[in-house]
Amino acid sequence: MKVLFLDIDGVLNSRQWYLKNRDEIALQSGLMYRHQEELDPAACRLVNELCTEFSLAIVVSSTWRRLHKLGEIQVMFANRGLHAPVISATPQLRSGFRGQEVDEWLYDNPGVTKYVILDDDGDFKPEQPLIQTNWDYGVCPADIDAARRLLT
Repeated sequence: MKVLFLDIDGVLNSRQWYLKNRDEIALQSGLMYRHQEELDPAACRLVNELCTEFSLAIVVSSTWRRLHKLGEIQVMFANRGLHAPVISATPQLRSGFRGQEVDEWLYDNPGVTKYVILDDDGDFKPEQPLIQTNWDYGVCPADIDAARRLLT
């Protein structure tokens, strides 16, 4: 199995997306509920292309996993153009160190043959295959190309 550990804020949306769509987002979302209007369809399509090309399943590593059930996230993704299966979420460790959360998930799921991480934060281990996106722009074609290189 091949897996994409996926953050949402700073990957599937960005500062630019929020500024451009702030009125619609403000009507739909709040601190304890995030809405699909926060997801940039162009970013979702880019990630969908990667997932389709490499048959990747998604493991949510975003803080959104604390606010929504996986089924809700799957529906939001699909409504914005990201159709890869959402199979799980990383554990929520007290330390909050995402690199350790990825390691814990991999330990509990030994069938993973390849994986890549898309996240705008850098709190991962140096040996982990991280593509660090930019919060200002979210995921871009160059990030997807870098992920392709790691997966081949």
